[in-house]
Amino acid sequence: MIDVRTFLNTDPPKIAEIWSSQSPNRGLAQPVTTSMLEQHVFAKPYFNPHSFFVAEEDHEVVGFVHAALPPNWPDDTTTPESNTEQASHGTTGIVSILMAANHGSGSEILPLLLQKAETYLRTQGATQVCFGGTWPAGPFYFGLFGGCRNIGVRASDVQLIDFLTSQGYQQGEQYAIYQRSLAGFRPGVSRELMLVRRKYTVAPMFDPPESNWSESCLFVQQQRTRFDLQEKSTSAVIASSTFVELDFFSSSWGVQACGLWDLCLPETENAETLGFYLLGEAMRQLHESGAAWMEFCLHPSDVIGLQLANRLEFDQADAAITLSKTLV
Repeated sequence: MIDVRTFLNTDPPKIAEIWSSQSPNRGLAQPVTTSMLEQHVFAKPYFNPHSFFVAEEDHEVVGFVHAALPPNWPDDTTTPESNTEQASHGTTGIVSILMAANHGSGSEILPLLLQKAETYLRTQGATQVCFGGTWPAGPFYFGLFGGCRNIGVRASDVQLIDFLTSQGYQQGEQYAIYQRSLAGFRPGVSRELMLVRRKYTVAPMFDPPESNWSESCLFVQQQRTRFDLQEKSTSAVIASSTFVELDFFSSSWGVQACGLWDLCLPETENAETLGFYLLGEAMRQLHESGAAWMEFCLHPSDVIGLQLANRLEFDQADAAITLSKTLV
C-alpha cells in the first residue's frame, strides 16, 4: 500500500537518490546531492514543508511532489520577514517537480502524488495549477530543472507531457530554447557595428546586486555576470545583459555552460544592432573566461530576441511547454 505524507528532515538523501535515478533528460541536472537540494529548495526562506509530499511503500520512499504557491514577492521597501507563500497574490498554483522511483508501483505513484498536490493547492485557494513554473521562473529548482529557465516542461520530455495530458493538463505557450557552442565564436564585423563600437563599450560587472528580494532568493547560489553597454563619452548605460553560470547542468552536459537570463534593450530603431553588439562582446568575454556553451529561452512574442538568435547563429535545441489545469 502506498501512503503519502508531508516532508521530513530525513527525506533529502532518498529524494536525491530518486532524482539521480531518473532517465537522462537534458533539462534535468544529474546527479544531485542532498546539499544541492538544500541550496536550491529546502533553504529557500519561503519553503513550506507542508507543501512537499512524499510517497512511501513498506516504509520506503518511492516518490515525491512539490506544490507551491507564488510567493508574495516584496518590492524594495518590504521586509523579507513579511513574505510567505500565499494564494492571495494570485490564483495559480505550481507543481514544481514530480518524480517516482523506478519501481513496480510507479504507475500508481505519480497520479496519487499529483492528486495530493492539486488538493493541497485547492485548499490554499488556487483555482488554476501549472506544472514546472511560470515565466520568468518558478520559485524553486532554478539551476536544477529546466536549464536556464525552469518553466513548464521540456518538449523533449514526451513521457512527462503525455502523463500530464492524461491527467487533464492542457498545453499552452511554447518558449523556444536556443543553444550554441562558444568555441570558435567571433563577434560580427560590419560597418554598422564599427560605428556602434566607436560610440559604445561593453563593461562586465561580476555578481551584480539583485534588484529585489525575489532575485536574491533565486540567485543566491548562482554566479552572475552583467554586461553593460555604455556610452564612451558619458558612461551612461544604454543596454544590459545578464548571464548565469549553470554549474550543475555543466556537470550533466559535460561542458561549462551559462544561460542568458535577461536582456534589456532601448526602444530605439537600432535596438537590434545594439543587442547584436552587446551579446557578441559578452559571448566573447564569457568564452575567454572559460564558458564553452550558452543557452537562452525566448518568449514567443520576443521578435528582437528571435532575430538576434538567428544573427548569432544559435540553433533551437528544444522548447519549454507550459501545461496548466483548472482546479474544480
